[in-house]
Amino acid sequence: MTRSSALAIIFVIGGTNAEAENAREFAVLCQAYTATFKAATTEMYTPPTAEPDTSDIENMKLMTLPETNFSKGKPDGFADNDTWETKKKALMQPSAAGGKPPYQRYSSDKLTVAAHEQLTKLAKEANTAKNAYNTAKQAIATAVANINNNLKLARTATTSGADNSDDAYDTRTLACTTTSGTKAGKSIVSDIGCICASAGGTNVCGNGIGDTNYRTGGTDTATAAKTAFQAVKQHCPGKKTATPPTAEHLAAIIAGLASELGTTVRGAKGPTILGGGNTAACTGETGTQNACVDYKTPITAGGVDAIPWVEKFHAATQAMKTAQAEASKMQSAAHKVEALTATARTLYDSIGTADLAAQLATAANSKQPAKPTAAKPEKSEATEKCKPDTKENECNDKDCEFKDGKCKVKEGVKAEKDDKTTTNTT
Repeated sequence: MTRSSALAIIFVIGGTNAEAENAREFAVLCQAYTATFKAATTEMYTPPTAEPDTSDIENMKLMTLPETNFSKGKPDGFADNDTWETKKKALMQPSAAGGKPPYQRYSSDKLTVAAHEQLTKLAKEANTAKNAYNTAKQAIATAVANINNNLKLARTATTSGADNSDDAYDTRTLACTTTSGTKAGKSIVSDIGCICASAGGTNVCGNGIGDTNYRTGGTDTATAAKTAFQAVKQHCPGKKTATPPTAEHLAAIIAGLASELGTTVRGAKGPTILGGGNTAACTGETGTQNACVDYKTPITAGGVDAIPWVEKFHAATQAMKTAQAEASKMQSAAHKVEALTATARTLYDSIGTADLAAQLATAANSKQPAKPTAAKPEKSEATEKCKPDTKENECNDKDCEFKDGKCKVKEGVKAEKDDKTTTNTT
């Protein structure tokens, strides 16, 4: 919140009464106060992606197990054979009457074996990504708890966040004064008590907004500080409509606080004081001039960022950044599981495609008609007996005659004996 935005709230808080010298500072602290009420949730940081599911890859890995592992015994991860048999039945049981099983068991060939090896690797990667998703999810839950815890600590210095407990406050001497303010910035509500209470503080933080009891010379107790805050907190707008703060919102509030330091105080002590007047002792004793808180101790140690409740704002901011970073990890892990599952499905389906192609080829070959072989002429018995080079004295078979210097088959021997052929089929 910038100084100009704080000024815009003054009119809402208490008008522009001349006595309301701490109205602007009150506006800054009110913004800090209301920013601590709306709790952060894990849903704010959880990405819209679905939680990763590795069961599909695991199932495809099981369905490509070697036959020995699939049919006998049980794979790793199953308590007993009955559990494995129940799982197999679920994998191969159609989801509806007449429907197909969710998974198919394909031939146990080289392709299936190779696919199983790849699916095993993909399943391992997917489970690693899923574990990363769950780790990031838990980290977000832790970060959100840290955000809310630090906002409560900023508001009241207690994990309960209750502003009606003395634990949120301290004596004026320790919580507010220039000389002994070692508890300055202990909590937002404590600082509001410091700037809105003094001997003449009826209107110090706005018209009718102030307390006259919490002061060093009066009642200098944590209980008095609590009473002072309870008297003015109803004038802090926006509590009911507050939204979970962002890192930018908290940074703007811190900037607004820094811009108001020393603006209503004159003198060397001014730069570390919020609220007050000429004397700026912050004791609350002398009218509105001492209605202030001096952050000298923490600012001397480490600047505005060392103010205790500002430190809690920074811690909450860091937790917000952590939650955002873990949300990115969750989303990345979820997308990785999706991609690995798609790769596994393509691989698994390719086995089915190859298996179907092999079945079709086998079926086509079994239905192919037998092809006739070419007819081969057989040599007749007569031809074998009546060879041309047979000598005349040996050409004496009943079917043979020696004529023209050669042994020949006699005229009249039936043609089927000479030209007999056989047709074979396979």
